Amino acid sequence: MEYLRTSTGEPPGYGDVARTARCPRCGAQILSGMDDWPTGAQADADPVPLASSADEARARRSGRATYRLRGTTTPTLNIHYRDAHDIASQPIGGPRDASGSVVVVAQHACTARTSARTPGPRG
Repeated sequence: MEYLRTSTGEPPGYGDVARTARCPRCGAQILSGMDDWPTGAQADADPVPLASSADEARARRSGRATYRLRGTTTPTLNIHYRDAHDIASQPIGGPRDASGSVVVVAQHACTARTSARTPGPRG
């Protein structure tokens, strides 16, 4: 049986464990894993936690998903997509729940340039 592959080309492993990896397009260090495996999607995130709810709002407005990390260190960090309910009920810097502090990262903002050239206007 063919394994599903993450965007880094590796099998996703089991569960929603986030692993450190390199972005195959720009080479930046990222956290990569499957959100809510086996029914979730590939999650590639920048490894630096967001500092405030305002940072999360800016990331979301720019079209980037946000994820909550649970656990203490890689390779045991779990990555979970944050929907509107999660954002409202578990704000960054807000009260801790039973699973610990609210650590949130944003979807990886790849800096790689596309190799395809877009034709400019003729003049």
